[in-house]
Amino acid sequence: MLYDWTGNEIKEGAPDRFAGRIHGRRLTHWEDVDREEADESRSLTPSKLDLILRQANGGDPEAQARLAMEIEEKDWDAGHALQTRRAAAEAVEVTIQPPEELEDDARATEIAEDAGRMLAAISIDNDTDVAFPGAINHMLSGILSGYAALEILWSSGGGAIEGFSPLLTSAITYRKSKEPLIRTSSHYDGLALAPNKFVFHRHRSRSGDATRGGLIRPLGWMYLFENLGIKDLMRFVEKFGMPFVSARLEDNAWERDRSKIAYLIRNFGSDGGAVFSKAVEVEMLQGNQSGGEVYFKLLEYFGDAKTKVIIGQTASSGDAGGWSKGQVQGQVRQDILEADSKALSATIKRDILRPWTAFNYGPDAPVPEAHFAYQPPEDQQAKATVVEKVGAAVAPAGYEIDPEWIKDEFGIPVVKSASGRPDVFPMAGERGVKKNASPNPPPPNAPMTRW
Repeated sequence: MLYDWTGNEIKEGAPDRFAGRIHGRRLTHWEDVDREEADESRSLTPSKLDLILRQANGGDPEAQARLAMEIEEKDWDAGHALQTRRAAAEAVEVTIQPPEELEDDARATEIAEDAGRMLAAISIDNDTDVAFPGAINHMLSGILSGYAALEILWSSGGGAIEGFSPLLTSAITYRKSKEPLIRTSSHYDGLALAPNKFVFHRHRSRSGDATRGGLIRPLGWMYLFENLGIKDLMRFVEKFGMPFVSARLEDNAWERDRSKIAYLIRNFGSDGGAVFSKAVEVEMLQGNQSGGEVYFKLLEYFGDAKTKVIIGQTASSGDAGGWSKGQVQGQVRQDILEADSKALSATIKRDILRPWTAFNYGPDAPVPEAHFAYQPPEDQQAKATVVEKVGAAVAPAGYEIDPEWIKDEFGIPVVKSASGRPDVFPMAGERGVKKNASPNPPPPNAPMTRW
């Protein structure tokens, strides 16, 4: 007799994909221990960070995952860049479509449309569970930690998905396992993910190990060193940028008046102050960078480095520095968006659409795909410029643009001008360029011959 992971009997002859399937039962629950007391970013030192990363290399990435979460909360450069990258992917329209080779298949089209309606109908959205867009948002959090997981909340019978429950990334462990395990309060070494019940999205890396695949690896060191630089900058500003009150007392008045003078100095506020006897000489020594420029350069360097790591380039639209440079930067951002979209699409098909299709249409039914419309919109201004140049080039040979093509491409109604000649934008296309009956302009209202 065979049993599935829940202890229920597997009927003889049951398809493998249906074995151990779960409908409606929630497996993960919030506990008080989920509010971690450990703050990995507090008092972070090179030795502590090295220990965190070595623990992750050994299969225990809990501290590394918590550090990733805290860096996004505390590091404004990393938080901004991550938000930019995630927003780009979240803004892309997602549609459920048949597999590429079955686009004209009626059954595959029916399954895709049904799946799309099912995902769109999920309305749950609270502090615990999210709908499909929220699931995509949580999957994108794996960019920093290396992976993200959600529990699928099936309806009774597996006919639909009622929502998704995001899991704490720190609850995932790889102790004694190559596959991800869920660590619970009663199972420290972790439990295997139930089949057809969880979504597990990975941010791939060259190392191949999920514990080493997140951007937390380089960003952790940047956060550490930049944080040290910020502390030094704050000390510099406090020491050399704020007024400092100093009082000197005669030796015979030191014991009698010292406390009174100190009280007066404290009333000046937080600008700092000190009380010395006249026999004490204090000298404030300062580095060569008297204005603190070295600290600002350090912060600027790390800010740019973190932005490069996360979104591939640093320049904004205001400092692209020329057409070619701006084009390259835009292409880098587009490449990252395409990579994120393709990775999300693969995870959605494997962990969401495949089991749903098997539950509702059988294990051999064609599985639809999540299509991310990540292609950028066509630059109409650039196309119009090409139209103008091509039109000018073909005009001496007696060719001009088909008005219907202009209407189709630009959505601009084209009518004849008062002189009788069509007002058109020149443009080359499959049917876009046509030749006049003669090199000379046709008379008003004369019929035009098209190719």
